[in-house]
Amino acid sequence: MLLNANPKLSQVTTMRKLKTVILYGQVGLHVIGVEAYLKKQVGWEVVRITKQANGGTSSAGTNSGGTCSDRHFLHIVEKKKPGAVILYKEDGKNYQDLTGLLLGVQPNLRIITLNLDNNIAEVFGGQEVDLKEAMDLVFLIDCP
Repeated sequence: MLLNANPKLSQVTTMRKLKTVILYGQVGLHVIGVEAYLKKQVGWEVVRITKQANGGTSSAGTNSGGTCSDRHFLHIVEKKKPGAVILYKEDGKNYQDLTGLLLGVQPNLRIITLNLDNNIAEVFGGQEVDLKEAMDLVFLIDCP
């Protein structure tokens, strides 16, 4: 059995509760950048589910892969029990229906709507934050 050779890394992982974050929306350079940044967080599993133009979805970073419906997206959320779901705001789309369905599946879920055009993040429940740097998003995911 191979043990972690880096004691500092091991210590940080045990101090921070393991967390799953699901990213949902259209794929783009900004989205891929956010995904890459979040994957660098120690102890985090980051799952990107790409919404297709036809309304279907496909998973990246999971074992499921392929094309799936919004119903399958909700099934993934129910199965993985993430600490947070990040919805990418696209063309003024309103996520109220999806937010309600997500909360029905997992009532304590932290839902963050992210607008990468103006760097505004909105946490379900009314908190809106102007993101100055990438660490601000990590704080929004981590804060209680």
